[in-house]
Amino acid sequence: MTQNPYAEGGADIFPETERTSIMAILSLVCSLICCIPGLGLLGTMLGVFSLIGIGGSRGRVGGKGLAIAGIILGLLVTIIWVGIVIGLGMVGGQMDKMASPVFRHIEADEFDEARLVLISPAADLTDAEFIAFRTAYHDSMGVYIGVPTNLIKFFSAYANPDVGPQMQSHQGPGVLPVPAEFDNGLALLALEFDPQNPGTNASGGPAFDDLVIVLSDGTEIRLTDFASGLAPIPPDPTPEIAPEVEPEPEPAPDEAP
Repeated sequence: MTQNPYAEGGADIFPETERTSIMAILSLVCSLICCIPGLGLLGTMLGVFSLIGIGGSRGRVGGKGLAIAGIILGLLVTIIWVGIVIGLGMVGGQMDKMASPVFRHIEADEFDEARLVLISPAADLTDAEFIAFRTAYHDSMGVYIGVPTNLIKFFSAYANPDVGPQMQSHQGPGVLPVPAEFDNGLALLALEFDPQNPGTNASGGPAFDDLVIVLSDGTEIRLTDFASGLAPIPPDPTPEIAPEVEPEPEPAPDEAP
């Protein structure tokens, strides 16, 4: 009796062609596009899922090497992006530490402390001149809040129409331009120092010899413009109390004769 060749083992005669895992291919592609944040992590996840699918396919699906390459590259790209984000996130915090102490001292009437974080000529201003500077930027921008420390908020501030256009004219040696938040919105804050003789102030921080708030129309509110009466100093808002005047005694009525 002739044995039927298809009775058993027929699958071995015409084996199914192995196909490459689509997820393994996508894993490698996503990991290679390293210029877009997040794709490295996506590539790693797709690589893991594709390895699971390949392992359960009983040889019908291939691409294990692509999946492993995608996982390794994806992890490397993700680690690099995490380092970049952490590093950039520290920029706003460092800028705030440099710019905010002097403004917070001025806001709190702590003028002696403000002088400690400045150098001459800004450190030579009198209390009245610091008050005049504060009044000027309060009138335009309100109370100083600080430099944005959130990564997205910090870098998006440079695209703000109140800040970005002023960057071009306030860049160069001896000027550190940073965005600053006030009650009435954002403004450019230019921290000026001597590039030929950089140093530190009495508190150990960067030595700035002038502070400039640049408004959206290009108007500058410069701290040293208020020195030695160069800018008008507003009068003391405290009302003067008139001295008490004792009433004159009424004359005694004439006595009858």
